[in-house]
Amino acid sequence: MTMTLKEDKTEIMDEQKIQIAKLISETAKIQAEIHEVTTHTQEMNAHINEMNARTQEMNARTQKLIEETLKVSKESKWYPVVVASGLMAAGATAATLFIKLFH
Repeated sequence: MTMTLKEDKTEIMDEQKIQIAKLISETAKIQAEIHEVTTHTQEMNAHINEMNARTQEMNARTQKLIEETLKVSKESKWYPVVVASGLMAAGATAATLFIKLFH
């Protein structure tokens, strides 16, 4: 059974339409997957931005603690000097009072 040229062209066009429909269907599936991946990427970026903000807060707190630690460290170096000076002043005052009262 031989086909006429018109029937042959019609069959080819029908096959092309089927292939085009398959391609359109596959394209729609791929676009849906791309949309899903894009949405997930946006969610991940939002999470990353949140984590970056928290990291910056923690870095600021850490820097503040370092500064406070340095301040306390510097102050603690002078603590024995201040105590010794106070004791010497108290001793000098006591000696002066003792001398004035008993001489």
